[in-house]
Amino acid sequence: LDDTDNNDLNSNSEMPNEEQKELKLKLAKKMKMKIEEFQKLAKDNPAFYHPNVWPDDDTLPELRSTLKEMGMLIRDIGMLVGKSADQYVVSQCPGYASGKLETIIRSSLCAKARLLHYFPNDEDATATTVATATATTDVKKEPPDFDFSSWCGWHNDHCSMTGLVPAIYINANGEETVCPDPDAGLHIKSRKGDLIHVKIPSDSLAFQIGETTQIHTGGILQATPHAVRGCNPNMAGC
Repeated sequence: LDDTDNNDLNSNSEMPNEEQKELKLKLAKKMKMKIEEFQKLAKDNPAFYHPNVWPDDDTLPELRSTLKEMGMLIRDIGMLVGKSADQYVVSQCPGYASGKLETIIRSSLCAKARLLHYFPNDEDATATTVATATATTDVKKEPPDFDFSSWCGWHNDHCSMTGLVPAIYINANGEETVCPDPDAGLHIKSRKGDLIHVKIPSDSLAFQIGETTQIHTGGILQATPHAVRGCNPNMAGC
């Protein structure tokens, strides 16, 4: 249900009984239509609506509820980011449909939440050095693209927007640790082609634009090329 429906539900206690019953029937019908719409979409697009595969509750009992809670948080913050992005695009292109990105995030029936796990690189891999950029240093020359193929090579997301949580690094004993390789992790390319190493603070979220938004905004907002560079296996602790 959308925000209008939720507001109606929150205020229906002040309505006469007959109006309350009528509103509940109306909302139930609307919900049934949304469920049927979702079921049809799922049937017609199995690649986008495959059922979730969860570990056994005995193994990770809190994973399902925690992941869903995190996903809703990213969606809610994403709508605020989308709203700000829409305002910027309207300022650059008055013909742009105001609220487009925010509405897409709010009403999408195929938002995805993924937990990504990257395995350690081979121990005999050749060590490479990547010059990274930070807010306080000059941007250095970009290394070859193959330096970023160990975990995830260069690509754009095809969605409207991607929300990212900070990375967690685990040592061989299954204990959370600080990343031992200062060059590992998420890297992006700016519009000028500069390479930037992104380190998301532990109490923050990050958002990057996807190709769908680039199309909708006529290139005013552009998809973020990014890659994930693996830990150097020849470095202690990797």
